[in-house]
Amino acid sequence: MNLTIGKRLRMIREELNLMQVDVKNRTGISNHNLSNWENDKSEPCIADSITLADCYGVTLDELFGHKPIDIHNIIGSQLTNVEKRVIVKLRNLNNEGQLKALEYIDDLEGNIKYNEREKDVSA
Repeated sequence: MNLTIGKRLRMIREELNLMQVDVKNRTGISNHNLSNWENDKSEPCIADSITLADCYGVTLDELFGHKPIDIHNIIGSQLTNVEKRVIVKLRNLNNEGQLKALEYIDDLEGNIKYNEREKDVSA
């Protein structure tokens, strides 16, 4: 389940049994800003994000729900035929083409229709 940034901020705060006023007292961030962020009306700047992450005892990745890819596991694993074909085709593109391909893949990944991996994709 993909949570919005606001829902993630609220969830982490509530898991720590903190009220918004507690966060305000610890960080100096206003209740108004916390409320706007938790209700997805706006997003914290990087400085406030770091402050919140420190307050909550989490990394920025955890705060925003980012799961870094372990490239060593990908390289060490057996690639499917489709994955091999994608790599070959990417290598044939210039930098601009590769970035455009990544944008398209990011769009597909964000679409629930395409983001669940099938058992056998050896085409």
